[in-house]
Amino acid sequence: MGQTLLRSGVGLWPAATGSEASQPDGAFGRALERLRQQGLAWMRQDLIANGDLIGAEAVCRFLGGMSRDDLEARVERRELLALPPVELESLGQVEGFPRIQFTDTGVLPGLARVLAALPDEDPWVQFHYLVNSDRHLAGRRPIDLLAEGKVDTVVAAARLVHDFEQD
Repeated sequence: MGQTLLRSGVGLWPAATGSEASQPDGAFGRALERLRQQGLAWMRQDLIANGDLIGAEAVCRFLGGMSRDDLEARVERRELLALPPVELESLGQVEGFPRIQFTDTGVLPGLARVLAALPDEDPWVQFHYLVNSDRHLAGRRPIDLLAEGKVDTVVAAARLVHDFEQD
């Protein structure tokens, strides 16, 4: 993988190293900060609108007592969505597994195929895609269509997504 990893409460996350760890100055730095603030705003909005996050230990128990290593491996393979820690205004630090990816009996069928089809591997971007309407799905939310069993439809739409696409 070639990058330094941190072990968090839910999995492995890239650590800032070298130039990534410092903030740019000047106009570029201000523009980057505005983009970061916009991203934090949609992350907060998505979480408020789409419910609970579940901790890793609870997910391990729910999925039949799997080990943390097995859980982390499933996240690495993009079979499960785990949101890395982030500090969000009025919510504090949040991290965990979005409840929306689970049914009463396990993981929502087809989730891994959709996550694999998305061009962006960032978990927050993937979460944003799943819980917001998609013009390729007639304005429906991908997570809702997955719950209806329309896996192939959602996978096809996910393949049409481009990095940084905005509706």
